[in-house]
Amino acid sequence: MYTIPLLPNSFKKPGFIIIAFGLAAWLLTGLDGNNYPWLNIRVLSLFNKTNDPDTHFASIIQNNVLDELISMALIAGAVFVGFSKEKNENEFTMAIRCSSMFWAVLVYYTVQFISIGLLYDYAFFKLVFYNLFTILFIYITRFYYLVYKSTKAMHNGK
Repeated sequence: MYTIPLLPNSFKKPGFIIIAFGLAAWLLTGLDGNNYPWLNIRVLSLFNKTNDPDTHFASIIQNNVLDELISMALIAGAVFVGFSKEKNENEFTMAIRCSSMFWAVLVYYTVQFISIGLLYDYAFFKLVFYNLFTILFIYITRFYYLVYKSTKAMHNGK
């Protein structure tokens, strides 16, 4: 059987830690509204919508990178958790992975499809931003739920 190349199992624990830090930072910064001026740095922007006619395709802009750092932490942590081998990785686990990814993609595109018709302007773009994380987090949630359910059924003799 073809197996998907996965990260070693040792990536799982750091992944959960990175997710926890990312979620904590998101909740703390989202709730207190601080701007954290020490994170205002000059960065390369490929597309920058400004009123400045001298703005080119790629330009250096001043930006607070807090939201980018939090997003990258959440994505990296979720990739580590979601694509690390289980201690006992086998064909059944691989089938659960495929099923979980199928459901994650299905939910993601269902939300996108519905939001295209119901949300506009800023609300739509905000949902698209949050939807960056839905595939990974739905995949992880469903995968571990199914692993838990099958382990529980196996121990109960079903």
